[in-house]
Amino acid sequence: MNDFTAHRHWPQGEIARTDAPRAACGRILECMRATTRPRLEREGLSITLTAGNETRMLLAAARPFHEKVEFVTVDSHEARLDRVRASELARRFGLKLRLVPIEQASAEQACEWHARTGYCLGGPHLKTHPTAARLAPDTWLVGGVSGEVGRGFFWRESDDDDTEITPEGLWARMGLPSHPDGLEAVADWLEEVRGLPSLLILDLAYLELRVAGWGFVTIYASPVRRPLQPLVSRAVYSAMLSLPPEWRRMQGHSNRMVQEVIRQGWPALLDLPIGCYGDWRDRTHLLTRALKDPHLVLKVLRKRFG
Repeated sequence: MNDFTAHRHWPQGEIARTDAPRAACGRILECMRATTRPRLEREGLSITLTAGNETRMLLAAARPFHEKVEFVTVDSHEARLDRVRASELARRFGLKLRLVPIEQASAEQACEWHARTGYCLGGPHLKTHPTAARLAPDTWLVGGVSGEVGRGFFWRESDDDDTEITPEGLWARMGLPSHPDGLEAVADWLEEVRGLPSLLILDLAYLELRVAGWGFVTIYASPVRRPLQPLVSRAVYSAMLSLPPEWRRMQGHSNRMVQEVIRQGWPALLDLPIGCYGDWRDRTHLLTRALKDPHLVLKVLRKRFG
């Protein structure tokens, strides 16, 4: 603080791989419960529920007190998979679910959003952020931000601890078009982590260059009064990063880490597919998204192939 320069304070070295991955998954589960339960007793909880990995883990963590929790899902055409799966989970496991219609921002609200984010963040959140205020007006809103750290979000199938990591390669994995200022900043960041295993470098890049610079701008600017992100924790990150790569690599729409956390918390939740319909609708869903948002196809191609 004396000279306002940035110094790395975590992690300061390689994170050892555990030989007890199930125990590490158990720590992730207990950390989520330890973070959410005290808020439930004071102000109440509203937990986001989608078709994805992180909210399924949140639901598993909430099993001991799920009858006291309200689950919320955004109800829109774009999020129809989330609506379908959340409704199925609610019916099967007796959850109190509230579907919240999407609300578009007015021109004035969009200007305020730009101001709150320092004029550095637009996209879907700019257009629909008023919806967030309706998700949990009087309770803590629990989300799964940064859970992708446990899913090797920047990994490619061929990556291992010896993969060469370049500024251009990192920039491509973020799905962004090339920009000289961005590449220079990424190159400076990369020098700080040289010598660490490549998979850990990719994980830290996701956490520090993407989630910190994008995800939390969204949270700081959000109209949600009480945001709560139980997966944002050094204890959780350490447990995730200690897992063997085969526990974290994606296999279809999920991985062994997510499935083990759910299995320890509420195994019956695995009866319903994660991240997909599990039938013919998956093919039509992907085709519809590609036709409606062709830039997303280009973004995916940049992430996978540079």
